[in-house]
This record gives sequence, C-alpha cells and structure tokens, in this order.
Amino acid sequence: CPPEMGLSYPCNAGWRYWALAKLGRADVVLKDLRQRWAVLPSVTLNNTLQEDWTVRADSTSQWSHCALAPIFVLFMDIAGIRPTAAGFTRCRIRPQLGDLGQLSLTAHTVRGPIQFDARAERGGHEVRVSLPPGCAGEVLVRTDSSASKRELLGAGQTGTFWTSGGR
Repeated sequence: CPPEMGLSYPCNAGWRYWALAKLGRADVVLKDLRQRWAVLPSVTLNNTLQEDWTVRADSTSQWSHCALAPIFVLFMDIAGIRPTAAGFTRCRIRPQLGDLGQLSLTAHTVRGPIQFDARAERGGHEVRVSLPPGCAGEVLVRTDSSASKRELLGAGQTGTFWTSGGR
C-alpha cells in the first residue's frame, strides 16, 4: 500500500486480501499474515485477534474481536475453496500456496466436509482434495507459467493435483 493510503481496521482487511488473491498475489497475502497478523500483541500474548492494528494494555482497546480475515482468506484464497452454486452443490478450488510447506484443513459446508491437504513437492505442491457427496468441483491449478489446468471432480470424489512453483 502507498504510505498515504493506510489500512482499514483488521475486520475489513479481507477486502484487500480478496483483491490480491484474485490477481494471483497470494504471496503478498501470506507475507501480510506472517508480518502483520502473527506479530499482533493480542496474538502473541493471549492468542486472540485485536480490533485495531495498534492496542494498549489496560485501556479500552479490544484484544479479542471478530477479526476473521485470516481465517476466511486461508480457506477461500490460500486453499482457494469457493462455492460456485447454491448450497455448495458445485465449488471451485484454486490453491495459491506460495511458499507454504504444507497446509491441511477441513472446510465444513452444508453438503459435508471438504478435506484439503497440500504438501510442498517437486518445486510446487501436491494437493489432495476430497469432496462430500452432492458437491462437484472444478480445480484450477497452475501447471506452468503460461497455463492453468482445469480438472473436474465428481460429487463425493477425491483427487490429487500438482501445482507448479511461483506465486
């Protein structure tokens, strides 16, 4: 961000992260999560998320708030799991894992859990996705510097995919 622009408070941080991820800049998002969020006093001192970027002890600062941007960005933009039809009957998975060594998570949907597991391998990541019954998916993975590969997963299927390195 340009210095004159500043940042919105943590609860609104997700808007910027969504825009960055949509442009394929999950590397910037991961850097921000590591360098801005992980070092917040509320995180380091009591494992919560604070309402403002700057807080003071023994003040009216809220040290435990609903700043959920890191959580929904992790699921929707880093793992890249997003519904594309009502009721999660279809979804798109566009992992943007950057330099993460591994990521395992379960996205609980109205159809059931989507299991996502990724591990750095071969200059990219091996990604395993398991969809619940009633949910079909499209996986978009970066296969080289110039093309994306689209693979369809049927409802209730499990698939393994590889991504190339890069952002």
